[in-house]
Amino acid sequence: MLIAVLWPVRALADDEWNVVIVTDSPGTEARVRELRKEDFAPWKVVPKGKFEEALRAARRKKPPFNVPLAAALKSEKHRPTALERVRGAATSVGAKAVVFATTPRVPRKRVISVTVIPTASDEEPTTEEIEVGKKPSKSDTEAFRAAIDPLLKKLIPPPPPPEKPKEEPKPTPKVEPVPVAKAPPRVFETSLVLGWASGEMGGRSFSFTDPVTQNLRPYSLFGAGSLAAHVEIYPGAGTPLPFVRDLGMMARYRIALGLSSRAADGGQTGTSWSRYDVGLRYRLRFGDGRAPQLGIGFGFGREGFTFDSANPEYPSTSYVFLRPSLDALIPAGPLSIFANVALMPVVATGRIFDQFRDASAFGFEGELGTYVLLGDYVMLRAAGSYTRYQTSLTSQSTDTFAAGGAGDGYVRLQLGAGAHF
Repeated sequence: MLIAVLWPVRALADDEWNVVIVTDSPGTEARVRELRKEDFAPWKVVPKGKFEEALRAARRKKPPFNVPLAAALKSEKHRPTALERVRGAATSVGAKAVVFATTPRVPRKRVISVTVIPTASDEEPTTEEIEVGKKPSKSDTEAFRAAIDPLLKKLIPPPPPPEKPKEEPKPTPKVEPVPVAKAPPRVFETSLVLGWASGEMGGRSFSFTDPVTQNLRPYSLFGAGSLAAHVEIYPGAGTPLPFVRDLGMMARYRIALGLSSRAADGGQTGTSWSRYDVGLRYRLRFGDGRAPQLGIGFGFGREGFTFDSANPEYPSTSYVFLRPSLDALIPAGPLSIFANVALMPVVATGRIFDQFRDASAFGFEGELGTYVLLGDYVMLRAAGSYTRYQTSLTSQSTDTFAAGGAGDGYVRLQLGAGAHF
């Protein structure tokens, strides 16, 4: 006969576990009775009546074993069904485990077999045997307690980790938008491309020095209108390479419009005056942005002043020259003042000097002017320049044309507009 121990139970908290203790005899019950006086936390014993009622209900639903429950739990045939009923009854009364204390017959020993059946179906029952005396004693109770305690503790899950103290949310720092740095506008002095076009008023003064023959005519002109265009390109201006960013190419072209000349005898002839220059220029800057700079240039060009008349006495020239140059640019507010000087070794001179035995020429020129910046890209340009070619001639007094040399000077006044990028 199995006896469910009836122990008073307090109201259970969420973290307290119910347990059913079942004994098979009054002697076994007496040995565990003292446990009722102790705090069995976290376990609380379920009253006898509730479990027995639940167990009877389970028996009514399924056929009985026809064997005692203790024997059914030990029988391979009836054990699965017995465990199912015990667990079902324990679950219905809110118990986490059922403890069976039985007294098996062992020769020459008094033994109590303690079996703990967890309510969860995936956990196997565990059994522990303890030796007891002939009569119930306090030591028997302590032995029972020592046996049951570790078996029940295995069923208790570890306590949850302590909750971390809630941190007060930190105020979200105000993120100021980072201004996107805009590339500074490219100033005139560091342009990638710059160019201008201008109208010019120019003149020429030509004469022989130490003339020997009487057929050497001087020539003078002023007020001739012309157009000019100039462009400079610095392909590496957008790179950080110091030398490459300031090395550029330049080209310039000038041509006079509607020009004619009149001889001393009153005859007129068509006249052409043009010039082109191409070359390289390196700008040596003394600072970032609008800062002073020097320009070093080298190129070549041709300046032709010719007449339609075939008369050899007309001073038709075509100077082909090399042009090493040096220029300076000084910004002053919206203005930029510039100056340019160049030497011009001449390699060809033209038709008038073909009449002499030998001719060699050398030229130079200077230019002074200003740029006026209008906004970020537009500029006005005003300048004046003077170019002179000096020719040394070799001849004899018996030659058709004989002179010691010739001087040929050109003056230009320019006014124009342009842009830079």
